[in-house]
Amino acid sequence: MNIILFAVLLFVRADHIPEFKAALDFNQLNSFKQHVLKPIIGLIQGAHLPLDIQLNQSIPLIGQVELDINEVYLQELTLNWDDTFIMPYQNREDSIILQMRSANITVEAYARLAFGGWSMLNTGTVFKLQNLDFSLVIQFDPTTSKRSWGFKPIIKYVDIALSRMQFIMDNIIIPPQAGINALIDLLTPMIVKQTKKMILQVASPALGLLSQNQRLQLAQQFGDYMYQFQITFTQPPSVIYGETTFMSLQLDIQIENVDTGNGCPIFDTGSLPNRVNSHQALELIVGGNIIDQLLWLLIDSNMLDLTIDNSSLENIDLPISLTTNGMKLIIPDFYEAYGADKGIYIRMYGKTAEQQMYIRSGRLLGAMTVMLDFIVDTDSSNYPKNKSSCESCVIAYTAEVQLGLMITLYNKSPELFAASVMLVKIIDIDQTSGELLTVQQLSIMQTLNSLVGALLPTINQDLNKGIENPFVGFFGLKEIDITMGDSFMSLGVVLND
Repeated sequence: MNIILFAVLLFVRADHIPEFKAALDFNQLNSFKQHVLKPIIGLIQGAHLPLDIQLNQSIPLIGQVELDINEVYLQELTLNWDDTFIMPYQNREDSIILQMRSANITVEAYARLAFGGWSMLNTGTVFKLQNLDFSLVIQFDPTTSKRSWGFKPIIKYVDIALSRMQFIMDNIIIPPQAGINALIDLLTPMIVKQTKKMILQVASPALGLLSQNQRLQLAQQFGDYMYQFQITFTQPPSVIYGETTFMSLQLDIQIENVDTGNGCPIFDTGSLPNRVNSHQALELIVGGNIIDQLLWLLIDSNMLDLTIDNSSLENIDLPISLTTNGMKLIIPDFYEAYGADKGIYIRMYGKTAEQQMYIRSGRLLGAMTVMLDFIVDTDSSNYPKNKSSCESCVIAYTAEVQLGLMITLYNKSPELFAASVMLVKIIDIDQTSGELLTVQQLSIMQTLNSLVGALLPTINQDLNKGIENPFVGFFGLKEIDITMGDSFMSLGVVLND
């Protein structure tokens, strides 16, 4: 449950304005590039590369040479980390450059080699690209397509330098493999030239087409339902120059219940700063509406559903108990209607309504709406053993309740974050149904506020133990620093050295 709550904190929604901002610091990312790139390299191992090399070249003393290379798959990629960089490009705000020097790549491919009309090779082949230097400039252009990522990446420039391409073959008899590799050395500049051309003429348009027609989205099960999170950039990624140079990302994530079609409402974000803490590799900046989104998701998925009974109060000093006898003096209606010694359950569950949460002076505060049922078990021998399927239970009183909240979030340790609930108070209550229509609202409100006040120390004791950060260890993540500002919250990612 704690992991789910933490993950949900990253998902918010907006309309035309960013629901959260992310800042990627270039210096920090380059310092920790192994943590970032190694998992990505692991994901692309074995990937199909859209290369189709076709050469037909006349070479002096050899004659006409034909070389076809296709069905290319990446087998291994080894980077020289000291010479691998992601940087802004020529002080432009809309472009970055990826540079790799002295990289080694092993690929599998189907190759056909012939010269002088004789076929010398027509088989699956492994070959190595040694000391590869690679530079790629990507420009981020705005777009208006409704199905797009929110921007269009364009490969503006590519440069490849390769000192040696070595074929490794098991079934070559004539000529010797060394002779073929010598021939490949002659063809390497032409292979490199055609590869660069294909990246610009094939890969770049394909990437642009993908970004315009394929939404960035993921699906995740929460509670009873499957939810789809659709990611859109409200502006193209941009480089911001200053004391530290970083890439600013402004994102909108829309949430939809796939099973019911319910969409998360739009909540006001307010103005968010581009950066709060300049010493972190990655920083997420969110508004108070992130809590509204969290509450909507918990309520819509039926995850916010809590029932307490008398056993929940065993270690709490209260002048009442959840029985008709124990509540006789303050709410006599239950005793009069159902008799003595009957157990009472209080069930709290969500109501899908727009919540009102804000971040002020470093705290979360606002109001949320929930539903409360007072359930009486008319068979005292059941209580409190059978609350999940209680045939002898009746809903005596149901009300819509507005809660006032004040919560502080803070870092407990590098691996834990914690919270402290400073205030939970019922500020309004309105009966909606139930068998008993004569219950005094003020009595109910006083009783519930007494219960909440008594439970609060226990709740805070549990929250103070901390919630484990489920992302520690991924991509070299060491901790997430929480900074509460005025109308925003910063989640700063700290990476391992």
